[in-house]
Amino acid sequence: MSLAHPQRTLVQIINTGLEKHGSYEDFMIELARQSRGRGIDLHFIFPAVGTPMVAERIEQEGARVWVVPHPWSSRDGARRIIKTLEQIRPQAADVHYNGAGAFLLVYLYCRTRRIRTSLHYHGEIRPLGTLRWRNRHVSSLRLLSWFANRYITVSQANARFLDALRVRRPADVIYNGVDVERLSRQAVPKAATSTIRLVSIGSIIPRKRVDILIRAFAIVRARTPNVQLTIIGGGSEELACKALVEQLGLHDAVTLAGLLGAYPSDLLSAADVFVSASESESFGLMFAEAMCFRLPVVACAVGGIPEVVLNGTTGVLVRPNDVEAFAGALQQLVDDPALRTRMGDEGFRHVSNSFDLAARTGELLELLSRDLEPRDRLA
Repeated sequence: MSLAHPQRTLVQIINTGLEKHGSYEDFMIELARQSRGRGIDLHFIFPAVGTPMVAERIEQEGARVWVVPHPWSSRDGARRIIKTLEQIRPQAADVHYNGAGAFLLVYLYCRTRRIRTSLHYHGEIRPLGTLRWRNRHVSSLRLLSWFANRYITVSQANARFLDALRVRRPADVIYNGVDVERLSRQAVPKAATSTIRLVSIGSIIPRKRVDILIRAFAIVRARTPNVQLTIIGGGSEELACKALVEQLGLHDAVTLAGLLGAYPSDLLSAADVFVSASESESFGLMFAEAMCFRLPVVACAVGGIPEVVLNGTTGVLVRPNDVEAFAGALQQLVDDPALRTRMGDEGFRHVSNSFDLAARTGELLELLSRDLEPRDRLA
């Protein structure tokens, strides 16, 4: 692929191995499509490509995919990325990887070559009250802000977190988007059944607090025997959660489905409520996806979740790490099918209006396009 527009070349440096095809991958394909329409020469750098179909879709839209398979935290990985940048010769880089250490060589290269760099942060948000002096003054995120022209993040909560870390650049907030039309087309009518199905999707790691979800479900199950819970995902806490299910006598009511190779549209279509007890989320893409299937949500009022799930309108939010409060919110929706339907419909309207993939991707590209203007036109 020739660099037909060297003065308008943008690179996305994204630390994901393209292991599936979900909303994040939809974003990459849509970004390639819109970049082509704007005459922008777009490139992606990934550490691996586990789903070649996504890479093919990206390149069908006119972008180019580069793979740097060495650990990005290593000097060899950083040098390989720099060599790739030397071939691409971009005017701007949007970096979806906020590692320090050896990766500082990449940021330093961009700075010395006057490549205008955006740091795209959608990582974990710690409660502001837990931040210490070291967090607020010498965090890696603050260090990286010396190399950046801007921060981009995915929620107002994330922007407040970065501000608390005293990063040198203000953060532009651009919400994640979902392909509402594509996801809603995958929904199929629910079969008539007396079973009330709850579904959760996400990594089974400490901050997701799947243990809280299981304990809260046990309380609801004792009162409502016809309720079932399916947990999709894997991680370091999976064995502990399986043991908890057995300990609570829930083996016939809770299914730990593990990691699935295909998008679980069948399980989302059959579900009545989407649930997550996560204590930290920068945005919560899974909630927006669930609302495409007209599912009400029960979750915790942390991080960016209240910006995605409207408490009392599209779902019920409770304080984190509170088993009784979470069980109460679950019971409220389990007992009230009309409320489930109303919140599900409101959720679909909300995600359609606020998180449309094309609109949010266009907003991001409009921002990044400023860095592709000739130097004498940049403020």
